[in-house]
Amino acid sequence: MAKTFAERRKMHNESAICRETGAITLTSGAVCFVDPDDIDLVSHVVWSEVKSLRTSYAYGFLPGSEVRLFMHVLLMGQRDGFMVDHRDGNGLNNVRSNLRWATSSQNQANKRHQRGNSNPYKGVWPPTGEHPHWRAGITCDGVRYYLGNFATPEEAALAYDRKAKELFGEFAKLNFEESRDS
Repeated sequence: MAKTFAERRKMHNESAICRETGAITLTSGAVCFVDPDDIDLVSHVVWSEVKSLRTSYAYGFLPGSEVRLFMHVLLMGQRDGFMVDHRDGNGLNNVRSNLRWATSSQNQANKRHQRGNSNPYKGVWPPTGEHPHWRAGITCDGVRYYLGNFATPEEAALAYDRKAKELFGEFAKLNFEESRDS
């Protein structure tokens, strides 16, 4: 006898969740994590994976709803003027210690350097014909800060790191993690 959608969902969720570790296997085969205490909150949804430029996120639909729900939003709720930020930049790591409230500007600050760019540093531009030095800059709340010209990309990256820490504090995604302590 054919199983109903609700029966198939229940079977999938039971096989896709490890209550001890908080691991949840998504329909794509990817694995995301929540705190074991949150398993009951998320277990009634079949979770899928959606990929963005930098990470993947777990999403699903509440039973009887056609509205896409992200797991991190289900766990944290919604707050006017804020979004849920993943501290480590991994959208599949939904343990509460990795989730925090952030403004849009803080969330942007926590993004990694864009992949595929020939320059390895965030906030740094290579020399061009019209600009013969390495340059650094950063944007915060729509204001663009030009940080200067530098002889090496590493010097420019350090200048970016200093300004990022000043503007974004704990949300700053730095080029050199050792810059965090200085």
